[in-house]
Amino acid sequence: MEDANSLLSTLSQSAAAMVAIIGGFLVSRLVALSSEREGIARQLKAAEQRLVLHRAEYEPAHEYRLGNSIETMEEWLLDKLIDERLESEGKGTAELVDVPRGSSLEEMLPYAEELRKRVDISFADVTDLITERDHRRLSFDSLVERGLTFAEEDRDLFIRVASSVIGGLRPSARYDFGNIGTDTLRFVTSPTSHEIEMRRLDESIRSESDLHALVVAGEHEVERLGRDLDDFAQPVGVTSAVWILAAFSIAGIMAPLLVMAFWSKPIPVWLLFVLVVGFGAGLAAVLGYIAWYQREISGRSVPDESDYDDVAPSDATSTDGFSGDQTA
Repeated sequence: MEDANSLLSTLSQSAAAMVAIIGGFLVSRLVALSSEREGIARQLKAAEQRLVLHRAEYEPAHEYRLGNSIETMEEWLLDKLIDERLESEGKGTAELVDVPRGSSLEEMLPYAEELRKRVDISFADVTDLITERDHRRLSFDSLVERGLTFAEEDRDLFIRVASSVIGGLRPSARYDFGNIGTDTLRFVTSPTSHEIEMRRLDESIRSESDLHALVVAGEHEVERLGRDLDDFAQPVGVTSAVWILAAFSIAGIMAPLLVMAFWSKPIPVWLLFVLVVGFGAGLAAVLGYIAWYQREISGRSVPDESDYDDVAPSDATSTDGFSGDQTA
């Protein structure tokens, strides 16, 4: 009986010591994981704040550059759609678009197609009001009196279309465009003004490109930190370690103590054998877990920079529509 109690006492003490050691390591690991998770959460919050700031700075820069590109593209396209209408008929819109510097055909094409529809509608409206008796003395105000209607923002477009249509009528003794004259004059800017305009355009393109690169990098950083934070929500091996320690505590500590406390008769050999086997199985599970955890850690490769930054060089240095054919 005394020998059996000594054996059971040794088993329970050994199991308790191992549970204390492994449990202490597990608790320290959980504390470290919690600290790392809080650090990543702070980094994620800071990255999200920076991303919001970069987006707020990027939007006006993008709108400014896009507005300049659309204005330049429309000016070039109107020359072809109105002044060179015969040559442009039968060609696709993509063939007629000259892409401004800093933009792309994909970005400009929707605006070009919309402009072409407006030009076609204005030509149809103006032509419908022209009669066989009309000649170049016809004025834009006369077309308005005949019922020509248009949106106020399309006034300059209709004036230019009317000028082109009237210019193709038969000549008269007196050449008169009425209110068209000064509205359709195209002034030539000085070389200095053009140089200043081009410099401002280049600066707007650079500004948008730099801010877009910051936005793309910020989005990838937020995505990466979010993945890292999700990984900490399910730490590797912690749940299985808790279950193994719980089973080992029951088999190696509680069971021998209960037998010593409540088994009044001599402890049979089969029961001692069961308790020893339970202790051995728990010990094997603990050692197996330690070996598995060591292989799991050593099997992880050192992360590359690409694992933390998925931004390709082309993504970090390009903006929406900053590819394709460009015209200075």
